[in-house]
Amino acid sequence: MEGMKPAFLDGISTISIQIGKLGDLVDEVRNAESTVQDLVTDLKETVQQLANLKDFINRSNLSAGYRDDCERSLHGLGVEINRLKNLIDSLFIKIHQQNPILRATCRFHFTRGGYNKQVREQILRTHQKMTVIRQEMSLDTSLNRQQSSQNQLQIATEARRTDASNIRREYSRFAREVTIEERRMTYVVPQTPRSSENSAVEERRSSRIATICFREVCAQGMESMSPELISELEAPSICAWESVCSRIFQGDTPCEEP
Repeated sequence: MEGMKPAFLDGISTISIQIGKLGDLVDEVRNAESTVQDLVTDLKETVQQLANLKDFINRSNLSAGYRDDCERSLHGLGVEINRLKNLIDSLFIKIHQQNPILRATCRFHFTRGGYNKQVREQILRTHQKMTVIRQEMSLDTSLNRQQSSQNQLQIATEARRTDASNIRREYSRFAREVTIEERRMTYVVPQTPRSSENSAVEERRSSRIATICFREVCAQGMESMSPELISELEAPSICAWESVCSRIFQGDTPCEEP
């Protein structure tokens, strides 16, 4: 395990950098939404100006040929405006499709000193439901030894299993959201000079450890962490990351600042 410590630290350092980049990307998406809204406003004003121009031409005393030329030009402008409107609508849809994925990936914005409250509350409710179900299933097991009415016990147990299955399915959906983005993330782990075979092994091992730690922090970290641990995560220190992750895993890894 000691030999894995440098690779582990490298992986955690890479994750902290990636989360910072994701936080910046979320901000960029929000800015893009604001820009698209401005474009939509400008487009509405342009459409209104075009309508006013059409009305002015209709009220003007123009020859038939000149009026036809103007109407053809206005029709061409209308076509271009509609094309621009479709492009903006498409851009807006793409932004809204990406934003939830980014929020799912960066569930807790450590670099912003906060986290996604809605997702945290939903995960916390899921954990609470699972805790209640485990307690009830444990009670069912106890009743199995005490009661002679096997039919009632079987019905109750099946109901609990169905509830547990539904909750697990709900929780798995959150895990899949994170996993989808994990596959897109590239962990570039700094390597010390070594043979090519050892380098590849260490890189895979470090990437795997980093991925596991990232999932653990996202899936269970915040609701199980004390305010002191959350404060440590906000600090841009590799040592703090190692300390928090080792406590999540209930480990006892010594921590020394690099």
